[in-house]
Amino acid sequence: DTLHHLKLGITRSIIGFIIGVVPGIGGTVASFIAYAQAKQMSKQPEKFGTGSVEGVIAPESANNAKEGGALLSTLALGIPGAPAMALILGGLLMLGLIPGPRMLTEHLDLSLTLLLVIIVANLIGVTILLCLASRLSMIALIPGRVLAPLILVVVFMGGFVYLQEFLDIVLLIVFGLLGLAMRKYGYDRPVFILAFILGALFEKYFLISLKVGGLLFFLRPISLTLIFTSVALYGYGPLKRLIQCRRKSS
Repeated sequence: DTLHHLKLGITRSIIGFIIGVVPGIGGTVASFIAYAQAKQMSKQPEKFGTGSVEGVIAPESANNAKEGGALLSTLALGIPGAPAMALILGGLLMLGLIPGPRMLTEHLDLSLTLLLVIIVANLIGVTILLCLASRLSMIALIPGRVLAPLILVVVFMGGFVYLQEFLDIVLLIVFGLLGLAMRKYGYDRPVFILAFILGALFEKYFLISLKVGGLLFFLRPISLTLIFTSVALYGYGPLKRLIQCRRKSS
């Protein structure tokens, strides 16, 4: 399946790397953006959420590729792009190494070594998972009445342990019911989660951009490039389907 959808894996890996470079966003955003974009450009978007392999390859490719981008921002800017990179940053500081632009010049050998570690770790992970795939896939055969309670226990524990407040359990139930309602009435849940995650970041950096660049900050070359790229990526799918519909009708 991966070799059959090689283009999908490569393009979503590029998206994951680019998002990984942006400090403080992390793999969750990369995965959801890759999923939404893959669904947008798919020839059969209606199959997403029903077990389509494209919906698995896209977010997982982005999630794996974002580590390289996160390492780059950690070394070059000193700002961890993912939780794991925060540990690496702490280790570098303990050794007396200050991440920043000079890190890539004065300690280029160490920077390249860390990059190679990520590459080798991915290759080792692929090897292990290929060996265990046939056994791990047996999880899908476990009856839902057995698997669901175990998953719910882990979910509720994770929701409570973070702040250890009962209100988090209430919020978990509320958003769980909201997710069920969205699924029943056909609303896109990944888009909702992505908007929820990015909402605060969007507001923060939008206000910073207004203060620094004024009302027309988006007319700068980098901003226009990002806007054009976003419009092209998300407009490609609907435009392609519109052209196909017109060809069929004609």
